[in-house]
Amino acid sequence: MIVNKILQIIFRTLSLFSVIALSLSILGFVALRVNWRLFYWDKEDSFNVPTVTVYPTTQIVPSNIVINSDARSLADGSINLNSTDNVNNTFFNYAQKTLGLIINNNWSGNITDLFPINYSDFSKTELDSYTEWMNNSIRSKTIPNDLLNIYTSSNSIVQIKQIVNIAQSEYFKYLKAAKVNQDFINELETNTLPITVETLSIDHQNLYSNPQSYVDFIKNDKGEIINNDFSKLTMIIYSTDIYKTSIEIEESGVVPKSQYLNDNEKHILSREIAIRYIVYKQMTAGLQRAIDTVNSPEKYKHEKDSYLKASSSLSGLQSSVDINWGGLIYNQINNRTLLLKRQQNYLSTEVLSSVYKFATGQKELFRYKFFDRYSILGTRLAESINIFNDSYSKFPYDNIKGKILSDFISTINIKNIYKSSILFINNEYTFSIDYIACYVPLNEAEINEFWGFLKI
Repeated sequence: MIVNKILQIIFRTLSLFSVIALSLSILGFVALRVNWRLFYWDKEDSFNVPTVTVYPTTQIVPSNIVINSDARSLADGSINLNSTDNVNNTFFNYAQKTLGLIINNNWSGNITDLFPINYSDFSKTELDSYTEWMNNSIRSKTIPNDLLNIYTSSNSIVQIKQIVNIAQSEYFKYLKAAKVNQDFINELETNTLPITVETLSIDHQNLYSNPQSYVDFIKNDKGEIINNDFSKLTMIIYSTDIYKTSIEIEESGVVPKSQYLNDNEKHILSREIAIRYIVYKQMTAGLQRAIDTVNSPEKYKHEKDSYLKASSSLSGLQSSVDINWGGLIYNQINNRTLLLKRQQNYLSTEVLSSVYKFATGQKELFRYKFFDRYSILGTRLAESINIFNDSYSKFPYDNIKGKILSDFISTINIKNIYKSSILFINNEYTFSIDYIACYVPLNEAEINEFWGFLKI
């Protein structure tokens, strides 16, 4: 009996030691894996990426992601920034084609005379390229079913709003660190675009026809400006715009695919970068408005065109892009809009690069994807517009889209398989300012003047 009890005690003791030893082994293995991973990341060039890790109460926590080889090859010059390879220049070709037909076929310039454009002027190759361009455009602006949960679901809308508010805070922090005039920051933060429910609207409809995100004046249900106060803005952000931008982020190679644990994390991360970029751009539009308000006399601060009464305005800075849009008023309005959009593209990229601590190569890669690779095409488009309006000074460029529609597209048989694609690409004439703004970035002199103004 005594021997049996002794054996039972020994057996239980050994079993307990075995469990403890096994547990320690597992913990040791996990610790080794974690330490190895941290050691590996620390040895690489990296930048901090705020990323959502908890749902639905979004939290932003830092993690490290390694710069990829594409960014390095861009930084060391092995990627040609002046190349238009792999750039979809279909619209530019269409614009130059139609403008060329009008000029070369000696249109009279009389508004009542038809544009000399005929269906037979377009080859099947050109027509097929318009159809392909239309289909790709629709696809890029339509969220696939398997990603609707992170772009249009009620839970995703909560997350998007939280990231927007965080991005706004980051923007204010950046301005303060950059020593931007505190009066400008105060106006933006307390009046123009404060972090409130009233200054944000998320449109989650999955429609390819949705426009890009933008800022607008605050309106009531009837579409009237509340209190007739144009100094206050609201951001209108489209889930489809976030999706399109996130895909461009993924394609840019700024964040390497090798570091994604799975496709879901990849989409969530690129979504967050896209949201931030969109918000920073809208906040810059708000900053431009805030500056006009600060610099305007009291009785004009709330007017729509307060910049006209402002002692100084960002829209009044020198611009290297001067386009003849077809008349003094058109020139003033469109060139002002063009300069403001170029400033928005510049500053939003600077803020994004700062928040994510982009290495030089990553910043260049981002700029290449969104701007630089199109610069040659943007310049050509600007030149084409100037040539057209030099030839027809009394016919504004802004009216071309509508006249091509009435004089040419409306005559195409409704059963023609190419009619919808020609109509689709013709609508892009509306976005010419956006194209040129993206493709002709601020130069060094403009950047210096821009910062000199902000720090007054």
